[in-house]
Amino acid sequence: MDLLLKRDRIIKLHDRIDNLLENAIRNYADAGADATMFPEDWGTQNVTLISPELWHEEFYPRFERLCALAHDRDLFVFVHSFGKIEPIVPDLIETGIDLLQSDQPDLHGIDALAAYQENDNITFWCPIDIQTTLQTKDRAVI
Repeated sequence: MDLLLKRDRIIKLHDRIDNLLENAIRNYADAGADATMFPEDWGTQNVTLISPELWHEEFYPRFERLCALAHDRDLFVFVHSFGKIEPIVPDLIETGIDLLQSDQPDLHGIDALAAYQENDNITFWCPIDIQTTLQTKDRAVI
């Protein structure tokens, strides 16, 4: 809600966070790391936490800038997110992420995720769905 009601304050906060992330990316690269990871959670079980339009407006340019910095430093970019985030997956891919990690592939469907790989350079890291499959405790299903 603050992103809508207190936009100027939130943008300042995001700018400060981005500065910290930029320094972390530089430090990871200087230390010889292969990748950096952004542990995000952009979705609920049904929808994204904010509208895809607002995500694109506020976060797309930030991810794009951070991915460019990481790639300039020869780092891969991993992003983690829980939830149903399919409406922003194309944007995430366009920003330059290299890998999207989700513990809930069943929310999107493996075929839907695989379809992105036909046209884009993206890797998905998806274990067994922890919200549905793993909860069954059924070894045959798992």
